[in-house]
Amino acid sequence: MKSEQDDKVYGSGTENLPTNPVTKERLRAYYDRFFENSEFGHYHEGATRRILRSLLKKTGSTERKTVLDLGCATGFYTDQFRHLRISAVGIDISRVAISRAEEKYPGIPFLVGDAARLPFKPASFDILFMSGCSLTNTRDFPAIQLFFTSLTEYISGEGALIFLGASDFSGDEAPTNEWIYHTYDEIKRFVDREGVRVRGPYVTHLRLLSIVGRAGLNSFASLIFRRFPGRRRWSVVYIIEKKRVFPQ
Repeated sequence: MKSEQDDKVYGSGTENLPTNPVTKERLRAYYDRFFENSEFGHYHEGATRRILRSLLKKTGSTERKTVLDLGCATGFYTDQFRHLRISAVGIDISRVAISRAEEKYPGIPFLVGDAARLPFKPASFDILFMSGCSLTNTRDFPAIQLFFTSLTEYISGEGALIFLGASDFSGDEAPTNEWIYHTYDEIKRFVDREGVRVRGPYVTHLRLLSIVGRAGLNSFASLIFRRFPGRRRWSVVYIIEKKRVFPQ
């Protein structure tokens, strides 16, 4: 039987998660329940592939061979990488999501797992791709920084982590659930720049990326878009790479 605390934790039953701490068991239960009857919305496949190409080009190379789709949900992005002829693996904490992904996209490896405790060897992937992440739904910025830094362990030498998020920059919680819409200054604190090489955060719109490509990821466009907090949700993109260590 669902308690009042569950109502607080699970909010409106959307994809979003609460600001109050939850255990991994409750996190998994939340997403299992969500994916039993719901799906995330996406652009159509052609636009999505153009968006993904733009993000990959921003890393400096389109010749990536392996991608880990973190929080893959029911596998839509994982499958789009396959259509781009890139070997992709999907991982999600929800068993229900992974079961649906396996049914929809046979032949793609999908795993049930925790993004904060990945079951892979270091440097296993050229690209880590993450579209949204419940672990950033907090104002504990050292914890967010630690999480992003830990993910770079799984990136190959010249690979990158692509984080695709969204916010209206109001600093408020969404009116229909408890997802934090971080301010731009807060989002800048997501990454410990001492430990990694960072491009972004870029502020853009996915439709713009689908039309103009990586030209939609630049400092000037970011400045223009973030001048309109609270008007709409904008896409936020981070490209995070390991710092290269050169021999003395």
